[in-house]
Amino acid sequence: MTDAFEEGRRFGWQRSSAPRLRRSWFGRLGGAGGAAFTLAVLFALPLSAQPNPAPNPAPESAGEEAAAPVAAGNGALEAEIGKLRAEVTALREELARAERDEAAGRQRSEQILLLQTRLAELEARLAAGEPAPPQAGEAETAPGGLKLTPGAQAWLRGEVRTKPTLGRTDAQTVRRILQRARLQLNAQQGPVTAFVQVQDAREWGFETSTISNEGNVDLHQGYLEVSGSTPCYSGFLRAGRQEITYGSQRLIGDLGWDPNARAFDALRLHGEDRRFEADAFLAVLAPPQTFTLPAADDPTVTETFRSTGSVLGGLRLGADVHEAFQPELYMLWDRSRPTERLPAQDRNVYSPGLRVSGDTSAGLSYEAEGYLQFGDVTGRDHSAWAFATGVAYTYEQSPIKPTARAGYSMASGEACENAPGEECGASESREFFNFYPLNHAYYGMLDLFGWRNVRDLEIGVGATPLSVLEATLTYHFFQLHEARGRWSDAAGATIAAGDFTNTQNTLGHEIDLVVTYRPWEFLALQPGYGIFVPTGAGEVLGGPGTQQFFYLMASATL
Repeated sequence: MTDAFEEGRRFGWQRSSAPRLRRSWFGRLGGAGGAAFTLAVLFALPLSAQPNPAPNPAPESAGEEAAAPVAAGNGALEAEIGKLRAEVTALREELARAERDEAAGRQRSEQILLLQTRLAELEARLAAGEPAPPQAGEAETAPGGLKLTPGAQAWLRGEVRTKPTLGRTDAQTVRRILQRARLQLNAQQGPVTAFVQVQDAREWGFETSTISNEGNVDLHQGYLEVSGSTPCYSGFLRAGRQEITYGSQRLIGDLGWDPNARAFDALRLHGEDRRFEADAFLAVLAPPQTFTLPAADDPTVTETFRSTGSVLGGLRLGADVHEAFQPELYMLWDRSRPTERLPAQDRNVYSPGLRVSGDTSAGLSYEAEGYLQFGDVTGRDHSAWAFATGVAYTYEQSPIKPTARAGYSMASGEACENAPGEECGASESREFFNFYPLNHAYYGMLDLFGWRNVRDLEIGVGATPLSVLEATLTYHFFQLHEARGRWSDAAGATIAAGDFTNTQNTLGHEIDLVVTYRPWEFLALQPGYGIFVPTGAGEVLGGPGTQQFFYLMASATL
């Protein structure tokens, strides 16, 4: 981005053509030549202004009479000399400004040459299949040597939530402080990379005493990667625990809002050329296992479960057609079998989808995505769908960059045929399976909704009043898509079971305000406030209480 002050300096003097003409004319005279010309003018003007001598000398008595016109001529000469001196001074000042502008131009030319040299070096490395040179903060190593890149993150969020059960029960206000700390090391030698990230995630005061150490340090990421590239193609094969994000993260996301975040034990293959890319992964969610639990109908009798394990698979195909048209095809597959924690779990779902997004030079951006689902859930045929659209406009010409956006998302639900508290009783599974998403970014700050049996109208505005400060204000209007279906939160937990007697769809309104302040690139401070007001079915099924949520978050990444 060009500095505005430099733009003003570069274009301000071009508003009139006269200074350019004078500067060019004076520049052509140049140095000593200009000075000699000026002295000649100053010397010639007094001579040319002298009166012609009289043919006969005047008598001595007439000298005083002749002095008057001579004095008048000297005054005119002095005025002309003063005028020329002022013009010479002005021309010298313009010459000095021109020389400064030329120096600035030479400096920019040198910067361009340096960037072109750097570009040629990187293009040569790409053509030779060599790794990129180290960036700032990385140690330079000999060709083929080991390169180590350390990193760290500290993340802290304090939050307050009123009426956590929306007034259904007399639950007290929730106040807590969450914390995450990470240390990581990236080691690369040639085409092989090893990455390790250790994480401690906790809630303040969760340990039984100040001297206890109830271990909650875990390996958040740890994988081995082999990569390679040619002038036309590049790719990698990665195996181990890793974060995976697809597209907008509405189905596969890293869940960075949660202190633990999300990672998969997966094998991932990625490849791309200048126009297309493909990515595929297979993750193990639970290994094959055998476990024993009390029978549901008789706790004195145990029941043995044998599970073949749970896996998740994904395929993404993308094309860089144009900046304003970026299509992506998806195919996701989830096979989740019973575990000791979820003995009733039994799901086999396939979900093809399409996402299209783009940005235009006029400040307009958009996205649209939709998915179909089929398979079986708990022995019933599964058939579901979901879609989401959004458009945003940013007025780039304004220094505060105001933004307006609007979006609408919808996901199918399952109509219950029995009273609340009983099994839903539907013969087919119709509720959209949300996979492993980042719902917090899309369906309200209070996390009362996920992409399941929902309709969400979103309208928002934002601005950047300072380069280090950004603010957004968002309104959501929530409804149940299937009035007799259940209402679930961002994590998939049930807020209100499906009620076959319910005929209302409206759940309520939410308003969110978020401000982000970045005094330095590595540090972010973010306060946020949200309020949800239930109406219609929201009051009947969820509770009549207005829920408020406030948080203050700080994050430093080094």
